[in-house]
Amino acid sequence: MHNLYYLDLAYEALPEEVYQKRPFDHVRITYKKEIKLGNTITCNYTKQNQKHIITIESKEDKNNLHAIIEIY
Repeated sequence: MHNLYYLDLAYEALPEEVYQKRPFDHVRITYKKEIKLGNTITCNYTKQNQKHIITIESKEDKNNLHAIIEIY
């Protein structure tokens, strides 16, 4: 999957009220494992301090982390 799609996935996982406050000043994407065609993933959202954090994981194997996106 192309790198910019990871950010698209993160934006989709944000709560609507957070998404509407775009643009964000900082975005950090930490790639752990490539998402390949046919992989099923899940996006999880949390907020820590002023950071919005989205993790992208394999749906079948929760220990298979694909990326961490921090938006603030």
